[in-house]
Amino acid sequence: MPGKTPHPERSPDGHSYGVRAETVAFDPERFFKNETFLYGVDLFNCGYFWEAHAEWERCWKGAPRASPARAFLQALIQVAAASVKGRASQGAGAEKLLRKAREKLGELGRRHGRFSGVDVLNLTRRIDESLQTLESDPRRDSPEGWLRHIWLASPCAILALFELSQLFRLSLLFERLHAFD
Repeated sequence: MPGKTPHPERSPDGHSYGVRAETVAFDPERFFKNETFLYGVDLFNCGYFWEAHAEWERCWKGAPRASPARAFLQALIQVAAASVKGRASQGAGAEKLLRKAREKLGELGRRHGRFSGVDVLNLTRRIDESLQTLESDPRRDSPEGWLRHIWLASPCAILALFELSQLFRLSLLFERLHAFD
């Protein structure tokens, strides 16, 4: 948690200190075989937003520049970073990041509808609902207000990504089982 625990990468006490994360190629058509992407989904769904952001950043670095895949991953990274900010009682920073993510996802949703297994139109709608709620909440700078309004009252990305994770984790399992035949 920013300001409360050591920085995960920069502090010698951080859980990822000294770990060199390798860049991973990201193909939006084969996202279901990208274990780094799916691991980020699992981390996000379990509330490990910083760690999810770090995994998705590895994919983002491996996506072609100025590509829809890169914009998509950057938006997911921003949603995860907004969640970190929200937990740290930094509502204004969280809101700013959600707006940036919303802008990127809006364009993708209009062009693709679904992208790498995520219903981008639904995700964008959920972010819009969350932003409206956040704007009118006097507790916007409290972790409790943030989590309740963003993730519980209006489940933004978690539900869409949870569904994605479960479906494609099963497909990976079946593929591995058939490899032994």
